[in-house]
Amino acid sequence: MIIETKFDFGEMVVLKTDKEKKPRMITGFISRLHGNLFYLSCETAETCHYEIEFETITNDTKTVTGFANGK
Repeated sequence: MIIETKFDFGEMVVLKTDKEKKPRMITGFISRLHGNLFYLSCETAETCHYEIEFETITNDTKTVTGFANGK
């Protein structure tokens, strides 16, 4: 089975609903029976979100301690 994703492991993103726009790193994927795909993002703790909740990071976004903006 091949699952295509919009984001890759290690990619830095922000949550659309996060007013502070803190950078988060994609650290894993979970595939569900009915095709729902969750991304695990990590800032200081690991959380679970849908792909539609993410935006790509712009060049002016600051880095978070422990993560480098590799793009």
